[in-house]
Amino acid sequence: MRVFNATILLILFATAAIMVGNSWTSLSGAFGSHSSGRSSHSSPAAAPAAKPSFGPGQAIYQVRLYYQANLKDYGSAQFNWGDFTGTELVFTLNAKNGFGGFTGARRMVAIFENGRLSRIAG
Repeated sequence: MRVFNATILLILFATAAIMVGNSWTSLSGAFGSHSSGRSSHSSPAAAPAAKPSFGPGQAIYQVRLYYQANLKDYGSAQFNWGDFTGTELVFTLNAKNGFGGFTGARRMVAIFENGRLSRIAG
């Protein structure tokens, strides 16, 4: 039950982080071009508001969603999260097979492109 509760909390926090990130982007764009009236010129290198960086929380969330849709018994899945480089997330996965036995921990690498899960190699 603790693993299930921890999974739910992780998903809620990751969802909240994504939602806050999207709101921040739209708000910073709205207020970033605000002029105080003191200066009639703007900075010559005015760029659009940067998107929040893609972090390990969002990466783990996407990997969990992928396995929720593709494992027979997602509730039995045991994840151990490793290094996150920004484009790759290393982890091990041990899940039950169709006969109810665990397959053994396998090293996997999730590859992300533009903040989206591209593929999982392992």
